[in-house]
Amino acid sequence: MRRTVEDMFSFHCPHCNVDRLASTRDIISMHRNADGRLAYVRCPNGHTVVRQFHRPAPRYPAPVAPAAPTTTTPVVAACA
Repeated sequence: MRRTVEDMFSFHCPHCNVDRLASTRDIISMHRNADGRLAYVRCPNGHTVVRQFHRPAPRYPAPVAPAAPTTTTPVVAACA
């Protein structure tokens, strides 16, 4: 299987005190909670680290385009 940048994420290992780059194969387990997703990740030195993936911001509905202007002929008052 070919790995891409989208398959990777960063995490901080407090045992090594180093920021690491991990791929999906480094995930031990993944869970959902009220704040988003939670992953148990193994660093290259064998430490297990908890990585919190925050819930994405709510998506708002797409803006509605304004209605097309109506073309009407102007009413001209008759001059007396």
